[in-house]
Amino acid sequence: MTVKKAKEGEGGMSAIGSGEPTYFEYSKPPSSVSNFEGFRPPSPGITKMADKPPELGDPYSASSVASLSRTAVPTGQISTSTTSFAGSPPVYPEMPEFVAPEWDVSKVRSEARKISAPGISKLRQAVQMAMSAPYRNPNVRRMTLRDALSGYGEGLGSIATAAERQAIAEYGQQYQIEAGEAAQNWQALQTQRTNEFNAALSSYLAGRTTTVATEKQYPEAVQGYLGIG
Repeated sequence: MTVKKAKEGEGGMSAIGSGEPTYFEYSKPPSSVSNFEGFRPPSPGITKMADKPPELGDPYSASSVASLSRTAVPTGQISTSTTSFAGSPPVYPEMPEFVAPEWDVSKVRSEARKISAPGISKLRQAVQMAMSAPYRNPNVRRMTLRDALSGYGEGLGSIATAAERQAIAEYGQQYQIEAGEAAQNWQALQTQRTNEFNAALSSYLAGRTTTVATEKQYPEAVQGYLGIG
């Protein structure tokens, strides 16, 4: 292959002579299109030409090589999609922790005292009657008082235990109601924050912008000659 400096008005490729194609380099376009037989400007987007076309050993015939200096037909294209969003994405909110109402021991004790008050009052009356009763025999009086005080202690323990159980049961019902209300309020707050986040996320996604860029693809041999690879 022979490369010669072209004169003004010359350009392209000549296969006259030995059969070896001769390429001309030119510093400026020919004076007229008629002096550049078969010339067509490169396809849009091709801004640079390589020093010489692909070697004849490539899978292109001599006539195909000559046509590469005039135009190139893309073999395909690649599309690249870019999505952009306006502003910053919403941040998932911090969910509140469930805080159960405190078990109020003072309320249980207060309720137990109210429940046990009548029984304790009866025990005291029984002891007072035993102490004020007339006894001719001092030993009988002493034994009666001892039995009355012992019965008072046992009765007092039984009344206190029963009263505490009843107080726990009654306050437990009230506590369950308060705990249920606290759980409902906690779930409602979680639902509210989740719905607010989902609404903000939907609005953020709806405002996205998608841009598609397309790039033409040429054979590797053509890319090197056209300077687009």
